[in-house]
Amino acid sequence: MIPQTNSKMDQADGLIKSAINSVKNESECLMHEAQNLSNKGVEAAKGKINDIEDSVMNQTDALAEYIKNQPIKSILIALGTGYALSYLSKKS
Repeated sequence: MIPQTNSKMDQADGLIKSAINSVKNESECLMHEAQNLSNKGVEAAKGKINDIEDSVMNQTDALAEYIKNQPIKSILIALGTGYALSYLSKKS
């Protein structure tokens, strides 16, 4: 009866080791996949930030050009906006 018990224990030991290796391999695959997805997300965010920076620069340039071309109108718009904001802030 002892030889059968050793054989079954060896089988169980082999199954446990196999299961441990399988879990290890799967967790490593999942870790690499998570790292890849994280890297892709970071790269996508960097791309969006660059797009936003470019858009802000373009809008700033366009605003500067508008102010150069129409200085009086720009001053009146700024004064009106300042007055409206001052009025609204005093009201609340």
